[in-house]
Amino acid sequence: MKKGATEVLHVSETRRHMATDFSLLVSVEQAHVKRAQRTLEEAHAQLLILEKEISEFHPDSPIYQLNRSAPGRAISLPPSACALWKRALELKSISGGAFDPYVKSCSGSLGFHFDAFQGMAWRLDEGAKLSFAAIGKGFGIDHVRTILEAESFYDY
Repeated sequence: MKKGATEVLHVSETRRHMATDFSLLVSVEQAHVKRAQRTLEEAHAQLLILEKEISEFHPDSPIYQLNRSAPGRAISLPPSACALWKRALELKSISGGAFDPYVKSCSGSLGFHFDAFQGMAWRLDEGAKLSFAAIGKGFGIDHVRTILEAESFYDY
């Protein structure tokens, strides 16, 4: 190492979210190691919250509840689920339907009524199923990026 050069350390934390290992790593100078550790802890905590909000597998998740609700029964959605649903619909449009958050719905299903402004949704029939499996992990990593950059970590 050159004289006067600062040693760069790698701070990492791996945890399981959304049935996947999320290995988060930032490169920092020694003076910022503790802050980096706290930030990675916060990022994992936020991923856990996000997973509970968008999962189709966790019984407490509004998406799980929506997929099992009676048609017409409104389910309240957190802002994260609304933002992800809107993004999923944008990707469905851009891809000409190749990407589809309703891929698990029964053929012929009428789908959902989704009111992003009110943060509510309901199934139009029993066959409607919503899945963020193809987009949820990327959405989570976008949240991690926001957390890291808010703490001025850009080497991750």
